[in-house]
Amino acid sequence: MTHSRKRSFAETGTRPLLSHTSILIISIFVLGMATGTTSSLPADSTYLMMGVFGLISYFGLGALAATRERKLRKQEMEQKEEALEGRLERHLSKDSQTNTPQRVAVNGADQCSQYQAVNIKPAIFQNRY
Repeated sequence: MTHSRKRSFAETGTRPLLSHTSILIISIFVLGMATGTTSSLPADSTYLMMGVFGLISYFGLGALAATRERKLRKQEMEQKEEALEGRLERHLSKDSQTNTPQRVAVNGADQCSQYQAVNIKPAIFQNRY
C-alpha cells in the first residue's frame, strides 16, 4: 500500500490531522506497551485492545483509500472513453458527408500512372583544381 501526505493534500487542499502511517506507528507503540512488563493487567488489556483497533483501522482505511482510488480511475476512464467515442463519431460523420476520396496532387503528372516522372539532366561535374 502506498500512502502519501502529498496526494491527500493535493486532493483536499488541507493536510490531514492524522495520516495512515502515523496510525500504524501509534498502534505498534501501544501494542508494545501492552506487551511490556511495566503496566498492570487492566492497563495491558486496554493497551492491547487499542493497538489491535489501531491496526484494524490502518488496514481498513488503506482498503477504503484503494477502493476510492479505483472508483476515481474508473470514472476518468469512462469520461475519456465517452470523449473518444464522440470524436470518432464526429470524424466519421464528417467523412461520410463529403463522400469524396482525398487524392494527392502530383505536379503536372497523371494521377493514375503507376510511376512518377524522374527529372533526368546530365550532371555537370566541375573540377575545382
